[in-house]
Amino acid sequence: DGKSALFRQWPFEMGGEGQSLVTRSFVSNAWGMVSMPSSDVALPADSSLRLFRWREEFGRYVDIRDTLASGRLLRGMGYWLLSDGPLTLHVDDSNRLAEVADTFTLTVVKGWNMITSPYAFAVKLPAAATDTLHTWAGDRYVTSDVLEPWKSYFYYSTDGVSLVFTGQ
Repeated sequence: DGKSALFRQWPFEMGGEGQSLVTRSFVSNAWGMVSMPSSDVALPADSSLRLFRWREEFGRYVDIRDTLASGRLLRGMGYWLLSDGPLTLHVDDSNRLAEVADTFTLTVVKGWNMITSPYAFAVKLPAAATDTLHTWAGDRYVTSDVLEPWKSYFYYSTDGVSLVFTGQ
């Protein structure tokens, strides 16, 4: 029926030349909170996807194609995604998946921030961070104390701080 076609799972593929292809699925025609465990990924120019992130300093969501990131997905940042079909992103070797447990610093502003694990594996918030994480579960927000790759979370900071992840 028409309803099942509207909400089918589309594959999300990510990989670069000489790399294994990583595939994740998301529901088409429905908003989802997503992220990339990668350094810096360009969006396809002809893509039909919609990708937004909350910008506390503006007090609104912004289309990432209209920001200083100029249509790039940044490591450690979370996004709202809406797409009506499959999406493939190619990542060159210099921007490979962040599998290595390097130290990563993520600056958050005072207020709400959309963040994620900066690695290809789950991590807890650094000890200095005290708030709960909130992610969208399709029909409601749920709380978590772990940042999983590929998912995005809302994090409230009482002050603008730097979250230092050590890969543990």
